Amino acid sequence: MAKKDALHRLQNYQNKLTPDRVRQSLDMKIEQMRQRQRISAEELVEMEEHVQSVLAGEDVSVIYYAYYHAFARQVYRLKKKYLGGNALIREVELLIYVWTQRELDEKVLKKVRDEVFAVQEPKK
Repeated sequence: MAKKDALHRLQNYQNKLTPDRVRQSLDMKIEQMRQRQRISAEELVEMEEHVQSVLAGEDVSVIYYAYYHAFARQVYRLKKKYLGGNALIREVELLIYVWTQRELDEKVLKKVRDEVFAVQEPKK
């Protein structure tokens, strides 16, 4: 009976991989995939514009913008992953430490954290 089960499973798996079946599955999902991509792109653009305004307000040299944007994208990913709580706060603090070791201004990094992402400062 186990051998028949295995053959049946293999046949079902192979049926799922036929081009017509894959195309049908993708056709059902494509609009949702496009919508999620559009939403993500809009969120990223909004976040980057907000970071840009914070940097301009702090008189950060344009040379460092790419690094602050890299920090912001990392925080964005963490915020998507953890959605809040102590884990997010700790991870963002670790990122701030890493980027200050790369000689970015801690005050500006914390301002990006607070104003753009509204992540709390860790409790001491």
